[in-house]
Amino acid sequence: MESWRTIGIIMLAMLLLAGIAFCASAVYGMMKLSSYRSPFGFLIIYKCIATTFILLILLLWAVPCYIWQFDVSYKLINARVGMLIMLFNTAVYMENAVISASRMISVVVPSKTRCFSIRNVKLILLLVSITSVLNSLLYYQDSCWIFFNSTTLLLDISNTYCGQILSFYGDFVFGVTIFTASFIMDIISIVSLRKMRKKVANTISVNMNKQRYHKELLMTVQVFINTTLCYIMLCSYHIFSDWLEVSPLMTFLTTNFLWCFVLASGGFTAIMLNNEIRRILIYPLGISLKKVFLTKDQAEEGGFTKPMTSFHMNGARAGFIRSANDPNHFCPITA
Repeated sequence: MESWRTIGIIMLAMLLLAGIAFCASAVYGMMKLSSYRSPFGFLIIYKCIATTFILLILLLWAVPCYIWQFDVSYKLINARVGMLIMLFNTAVYMENAVISASRMISVVVPSKTRCFSIRNVKLILLLVSITSVLNSLLYYQDSCWIFFNSTTLLLDISNTYCGQILSFYGDFVFGVTIFTASFIMDIISIVSLRKMRKKVANTISVNMNKQRYHKELLMTVQVFINTTLCYIMLCSYHIFSDWLEVSPLMTFLTTNFLWCFVLASGGFTAIMLNNEIRRILIYPLGISLKKVFLTKDQAEEGGFTKPMTSFHMNGARAGFIRSANDPNHFCPITA
């Protein structure tokens, strides 16, 4: 019976490591891009940072709890760690709704995007942070503790009246309300984007409109995927897991593991749907291998062909001279 716990904790540790890597990489990539130095960018980065903290806390606490039984020896610390997790989890929930609202306004009524100015977004983030802190304080009393259970590998809540109220209203009802609102706003954004797609072909500045449409589509799809996964996770945690309670491992997979998977998917989605973020992560110094090494054909020709780079333009200083017949072609300087 102990084998399933070992399998479960190994799977959880690997997932947490991957999730931290994805989310931290997404934050790094977005902070490097000027396009994310915007209200929407601040919202996404804030959510990714909160998600990273949840995964990091779980990695640094859940795994040691399983190995050394910290959850039994340090019950108070376990409860305070649970409070911290709920703080960041509330921030992630609320940020999802704010991001969906930002996308909907940007797509449906672009003239109203000033509602999400840099100043207003900072105020929104401050409000989200304060609300998250206040919500986490609800788990301060010992009758309302939420803690990691190394026996079941689940986040448990005190089996009291307070615990039942917080579990149902504080997590399930609150989460369903948030994600239902987010889901509706995402659907409105997608429908509006379909209408925008038809208008793009009928406008004069086709390229500009296509670029805007493509950008809005990627951002909206990213938000929609995250909202849908969060909705599935919440329903699985509180409803489906009871139907699939055939084994402790299955319960773990349909609750805590799925929750961590959805959190980790946020960073993965941001990276996979954004070419610029991937480019920054692959070439962190902004150097492409194509600009450093010659191709086989270029080496055989003894020079360079188009497209020209800064290295081509400075060919003379690098031991090459321009060809008399073709000014765009460099030949090596021979003795």
